[in-house]
Amino acid sequence: MTSAVDLVCQALRSKLQREGALSLSDSEWHQLRVSHLMHRVSQGELAVLLADTPFSELLAIANALDVIGRADIADRLRSTTESLAALNEPGRGSERTSTIARLARELDYVLSHTRVDIERHLVNFAFSQPDQNIAVA
Repeated sequence: MTSAVDLVCQALRSKLQREGALSLSDSEWHQLRVSHLMHRVSQGELAVLLADTPFSELLAIANALDVIGRADIADRLRSTTESLAALNEPGRGSERTSTIARLARELDYVLSHTRVDIERHLVNFAFSQPDQNIAVA
């Protein structure tokens, strides 16, 4: 079964592909970022997301979580991002894989236990936006 979050993500990705990055409003970018995060969690791909995503984008996801009303999760993601950034210091490369795996497990635990509430906040936010102009393809 497709969740509301998946529908939001699909619709926004479709709009992005059809009309380009400038077509998305700030609120739509927030929705896309949060829905992408939750999709990756549901697919068991959080460690890949943390390893491959630039820090600036992880912080943008945290900001999006703030905007939809989940500041607690946003703060947790910011803390995780700070820990990831510390791995870039000289001499810490050998710790990278194990630390990312640990951080992903810890964050996944929190996100998995708050998933329904995060999704509810996301859907409520999406339907409260006057600039929402997307259609599911």
